[in-house]
Amino acid sequence: LLGIFLTDDIFNLFVLLEVSTVVATILIMFKKEGRCFYDGLFYLSVQIVSMMFFLFGIAYIYKIFGVLSLTEIANVMSTGVPGESLILPFAFLLTGICLKIGFFPLFSWVSRSYGSPSTPFAVLAILSGLFVKGSLYLFIRLNRLFYPALDYTQFFLILAILTAVLGFSKALAQKDMKLLLAFSTVSQVGLIAVGFFLQDDISYWGSVYHIINHAVFKSLLFFTAGIIIDEYKTSNIHEIRGVFNRMPAVAVASLIAILGITGAPFVNGSISKYWLAVGASGTVMEAVIWVINTGTILVFIKYATILFGKSDTKAKTDVLKTSVSLLLALVCLAGGILGPQIMYSLFDVELSIHMTEFLMKGLITVVIMIGGIIFYRLVLSKTSIVYQLGTRALTFSQSCFVILAFFTSLVVYGFFLT
Repeated sequence: LLGIFLTDDIFNLFVLLEVSTVVATILIMFKKEGRCFYDGLFYLSVQIVSMMFFLFGIAYIYKIFGVLSLTEIANVMSTGVPGESLILPFAFLLTGICLKIGFFPLFSWVSRSYGSPSTPFAVLAILSGLFVKGSLYLFIRLNRLFYPALDYTQFFLILAILTAVLGFSKALAQKDMKLLLAFSTVSQVGLIAVGFFLQDDISYWGSVYHIINHAVFKSLLFFTAGIIIDEYKTSNIHEIRGVFNRMPAVAVASLIAILGITGAPFVNGSISKYWLAVGASGTVMEAVIWVINTGTILVFIKYATILFGKSDTKAKTDVLKTSVSLLLALVCLAGGILGPQIMYSLFDVELSIHMTEFLMKGLITVVIMIGGIIFYRLVLSKTSIVYQLGTRALTFSQSCFVILAFFTSLVVYGFFLT
């Protein structure tokens, strides 16, 4: 994963992605149980198919440019390269990467890998917090590389919105804590991609900061979920209640992570979502961002039900796990208080926060939370329609067909562009 961020050679990227895929597969199958083997092999098989597309893209790139250095390729592109000659390599490369980040409609592997009953939660935290982020970085870098010749902004903006909406819809439909958190990751990937394709500097850096924030609070959510499931011996949200009574420190850490991902004021997610909304201010995309965040709020209102209620027993405290949870929670709080300073120290970018506007957006978020709680209790918790969406999963052959269809759509759109 470090190599993915450091290398300038596109073939090295292929090798490093394949290595990370193999490692992820081994981690999914870590406990050596039957379901784990099936889920791990499904994940590996789908990833192999997508990376074959990526490899074909590299071959086309080498045929056109004669080099594999991304810097050299960018230098040549800046002199002017016919867009029609780049459609196929772009489509091949982006098909492989879009599957890895779980972009619509290529997230068939999510329910298999994250939903595997025996996969350790530390592994799920790594998959969501790190593996997806490495692929997101490549998604951004490759789009910027090809941008002078091919402008897929509108294409990916529409897909990003669909990814975000379907992601939180699928998350709402889940009873399993792991799958709810997994599909919320899909939704957040869509939100991050929306910021990238708004063509606004503030939204762009808001998305960059949200990548960092998501890595922290989603890792914390998976980690605390693992502790809770180990204690309650079930991952069914409807069977877990009273975490605050039973495991108060873990519940506090979980609540801070929930506040972070929903964009509650003064927690890390509020800063990145503020910049996303500011960049989209005055356009229809600002409303889209609020819709996506409303969906996220509904998902975690449902998730937060595990924290409340009665519990007659007290859990034995694991000092190490509790300490790690609280440390990550403090990082979430620090990311909210020191957001501008963190962005300046990491990227030398100065982003300001207008406190009046920030507090207004925070107040709107709080109002949405209150309305979401009422809506969940009166409507969502009493209907079974939403759960029908969560039971559908693609087979391997169907997943391969979707990959091919996605590639074809990229090619067709590219020919319309040129």
